[in-house]
Amino acid sequence: MGSLAITLGVLAFVGALITSRRMKERAFTALDEDQKLRVLDAFGGLRITQLVPIAALVLLYLGVSLVGQGSSDAVIAVFWLGLLLYGVLSVTLQLLRLRQLDLPPAYARSWLVGRLMVFGSMVLMILGFWLGGVR
Repeated sequence: MGSLAITLGVLAFVGALITSRRMKERAFTALDEDQKLRVLDAFGGLRITQLVPIAALVLLYLGVSLVGQGSSDAVIAVFWLGLLLYGVLSVTLQLLRLRQLDLPPAYARSWLVGRLMVFGSMVLMILGFWLGGVR
C-alpha cells in the first residue's frame, strides 16, 4: 500500500502540473495582443522572486533536519504547511493582480482552476507520502 500511495500521489501532482500548464497556455492564447502584453509585463519578473521563499523553506528544513532538533514528523509538517501557506498567499496576490489588469473573466477563472488543481494534487501527494510511511 505504501509505495502505491506514494506513486499515485506523485502521479496526481505531475498530472495536475501538466494539465494546469496546458489550461493556462490555452487561456493565454485566447487573449488579444494588448492583454498578452499586460500579463507578461505584470508577471515577467515574478519567477525569480517566487523562488526566494521556497528556497528559504528548503534551507530551513535542511538546517533543522541536520541539527536534529525536533521530531522528523513535526519538521516535515511545518515544511509542507509553510509551503502550502506560501502557495495560498502567492496565488491570492497574483489573482488580485490579474483582476487589476481588466482581463476577461474566463482567463482568471481558468488560471485559478489550474492553481487549485495543483494545490489539491499537492495535498494528495503529501497524503500519499504520509500513507506510504515517508517521514
